[in-house]
Formats: sequence, C-alpha cells, structure tokens
Amino acid sequence: MSTTEFLKGLPVYNANNFTRFQADSFKSSSKKPSVYLQTKDFPPEQTITTEGSNIFLRFLHQQWDKSSRNLKKRETNGDAENGTRKRQKTDSPGRT
Repeated sequence: MSTTEFLKGLPVYNANNFTRFQADSFKSSSKKPSVYLQTKDFPPEQTITTEGSNIFLRFLHQQWDKSSRNLKKRETNGDAENGTRKRQKTDSPGRT
C-alpha cells in the first residue's frame, strides 16, 4: 500500500497539508539510540511492598481507635456519668 493510497480516504479539510510529506523521512535509521548501562550496583534506598490489610479496613480501624480513645477520655473526666456534655436550658426567674 503506497502512502497516497493510505492518505486517500482520510477526511482532510485542506489537501495542501500533505504536500510536503516525504515517505523517506519515516524510515528507521541504522544508528541505535544510546542506552545508559549501570556499572556499579547500588542497593535500593526504598523497597516497595504491598500492605497486608485493605486501605479501607485500615481507615475504619483508625477511626474506631480514635473514637474509643475519645470515649475513654470522657469517662476519665466524669462526663460519662452525666450522659451528655450539654446542659438543659432553664427558664430565668425574670422572664414570664
């Protein structure tokens, strides 16, 4: 298949866009690209490992631990005996 046959069926708004196309420019060159070869073996600074637990489950456990710590703090402060931290609004004697 020639280049003109390949480009023939493509939708083109301007046919002059392909006038400077040269098929020879896309041929691969005989020169190989340069590649870096490491001469010394350095130990990796970090190793990537997979977690044993699911991220979502780990998040839920963290939230549960935070809430249980907050409950223990409330119990030690004596707030657990009252039931709530908020006080009920009482009517002031000057208002009717």
